[in-house]
Amino acid sequence: MNNAFLSRLSAALTAEGGWHVASVWRSSPRGACPSIRASLWLDFFGMPRRLRGYRMLCEAVALCAARPTAAANPHCSVYPALAKRLNATVAGVERNIRTSIETLWLHGNFDRLALLPAEIAPDRGKPTNRQMIAALAELVINPPPLA
Repeated sequence: MNNAFLSRLSAALTAEGGWHVASVWRSSPRGACPSIRASLWLDFFGMPRRLRGYRMLCEAVALCAARPTAAANPHCSVYPALAKRLNATVAGVERNIRTSIETLWLHGNFDRLALLPAEIAPDRGKPTNRQMIAALAELVINPPPLA
C-alpha cells in the first residue's frame, strides 16, 4: 500500500473520535482471526450485516488472507471452498458476494469508501468481486498504522 493511502486512512480512523474499530485494532494481536478483521473493515465501510454475502465476503477475505494467491482467481479456489463450507452453490456464493458489494457501493459511507484501495472498474463504477476481496485481504494482512 502506498504512503498516501495509509496516511489518509489513518487520519480518517482517528478523526472520528471514539471509533470502536480503532480500539480493536490497537488491542487485537497481530494474529487475530482474519474473518473478524474483515468484518470490522466492512462495518467501517458501512456494509449492512443482514446481507447473506456479508458473511461470505468475510470468509472469502479470510481465505485470501491465508493464501494471497487465491485472490487472483476466486472462481477456482475461494468460491468452491465457501460453497462447500456453507452448503451453497458456487453461483450462489458469487451472486451473494456481488450483491453485497453492490449494496455497499450504493448505500455505504462514501467518504470511507474513497479510502478503499480497490481499483474501480470504469464501466461499472464499483470494484469487481475479485478486486474487492483482494483489497480487503490487503487491509486484513497489512492494516494501516494508527496515529
